Amino acid sequence: MTDGTRDSSGRPRLDALTSLRFFAAAMIVGVHGCDVFGFDLGDSTPYALASGVSFFFVLSGFILAYNYPTLPDKHARQNFWVARFARVWPQHVLALVVMLFAIGQSGWFQPGIKPWLAGLLTTFLLQSWIPIGGYATALNAPAWTLSVEAFFYACFPLLLVAMRRNTAFTLIAVAGVSLAGPLFANRFGSTAAPIPIDHVNWFFLDHMFPPARLLEFAIGMAAALWWSSRRARASTNGAKATIFEMGALALLLVAMPWVYRIPHAGPVLGSGIADWLTQVSLAPFYLLVILAFAGGGGHLARWLSKPMWVRAGELSFAIYLLHLAVLDVVNRWRAGHHWSHATATMVFIVLMTLVAWLAWQFVETPARKAILGAWRRRQV
Repeated sequence: MTDGTRDSSGRPRLDALTSLRFFAAAMIVGVHGCDVFGFDLGDSTPYALASGVSFFFVLSGFILAYNYPTLPDKHARQNFWVARFARVWPQHVLALVVMLFAIGQSGWFQPGIKPWLAGLLTTFLLQSWIPIGGYATALNAPAWTLSVEAFFYACFPLLLVAMRRNTAFTLIAVAGVSLAGPLFANRFGSTAAPIPIDHVNWFFLDHMFPPARLLEFAIGMAAALWWSSRRARASTNGAKATIFEMGALALLLVAMPWVYRIPHAGPVLGSGIADWLTQVSLAPFYLLVILAFAGGGGHLARWLSKPMWVRAGELSFAIYLLHLAVLDVVNRWRAGHHWSHATATMVFIVLMTLVAWLAWQFVETPARKAILGAWRRRQV
């Protein structure tokens, strides 16, 4: 953000963007928790809310390119990867442990897959490379996005160098890489019948397959490099910045209800391409929102930069990874005590907030500090 505070990289913090992470996580929770909350999502809402994943991918590229505009040598690249590991893996392992205790053994793995293989793939964030539903979503389904993010982190130094040489060419090349999976799904995917959870599903190549989502990450990176170079010349006029924020949000809200229509283009584009577009089509609108709020000069960004919302954004990672476990517990309590949906919703909010804060306070933050501290001592 823009209040003069700085993060560990020494660059001014973008607190408004941190806060936006909470709302994206809440969108995903809304999709998965509609039965507990008593919502009828209708036709378009699930597609719109699920697009919160696309926001995370675009924001990830933007924030990383902003904080790491250069990685000049092997030492810098190693520091980057260790920092990413420290940020993601401890909370991921905690979420797996919580899921093992929170849900019954029958819910750990889908029938027909090898539990030991699914456990290994998920633990080491390789599950999204396997186009079989039982493996890709084993133990803690939202963790498939971490598998995708791990691929982004591996590609980041190379993409950074390529974009500094020729951004347009790099984006075109990345688009080709991302389209390969959907094109393969067009050729080999079958829509004749539901595909069993333990069978190959080629349509995972346009949804969960890491290269298929690389374009979202790359456009976030490109936007950050462009924005950082022009930030000093950007207008700080509060009224203009507020209009930009409101306009970006309005465009996003107008576009969201139309996402569910994209699959109907399957007969023309092919089911793989249509499904891929369903996942990524809102990325440009999310990017516009990110650019609008990154400067922090508008009234909405200043409101989101208040400590309450920043803390909510900091808890968003734990909320995202742990919400299925909390939903499962609350749903069982609701059935056992015959709670109304309103009561179950309130219990979920309280319990989710408590669990996320405990995970952030006692696992995510200290584990990250411990890993980074050990790495620095090893270097010394």
